[in-house]
Formats: sequence, structure tokens, C-alpha cells
Amino acid sequence: MSDDKRYEIEKIADILDIPPEKFGGFLIDLKQWYIFSRQFKELVEVMPEGVKVDIPAMVWIDDGAHGISEVTINGVRVKEAANEPF
Repeated sequence: MSDDKRYEIEKIADILDIPPEKFGGFLIDLKQWYIFSRQFKELVEVMPEGVKVDIPAMVWIDDGAHGISEVTINGVRVKEAANEPF
């Protein structure tokens, strides 16, 4: 939804932009992002030398839904459906 507020989390201090009343919902999604990013990091570590892939920053969308709804890596959207498992 275009009315949903987006928060880009690149560093810990960015979390302070999230209103206190929304923090609980953010933590649920942060846990999902952490699990995904750990798995992604393990995959990147076994890629051929010279292949550069950065772990993306987390963009939390205050939409009331929980889970990862989209993943974009190096400008390529790799996951779009909210209910689709990784």
C-alpha cells in the first residue's frame, strides 16, 4: 500500500525513527530479516571469487503485516509475494 510508512534501517540509530508504538511490530519483522540475512550471508560466502553481492539494508514497511514481503538484491527483486516461503 502506498500510504504505508517506510523505514530504511542501515545502522542501529535508524531504528530510533520508528515510533515507540510501532516498535513491537518492527521487532517481529526484524527477526525475520535476521534469519533471512544469515542464510543469505552463508550463500554469499560460497559464491565464486569475484562475485560481489551485498547483504541489503532492511526496509521496514509499517503496513501492519508481518514477514518479508519483498527482497531486492543488487537492484534485482528476488521475492515479491508476502506469503511465499523462502
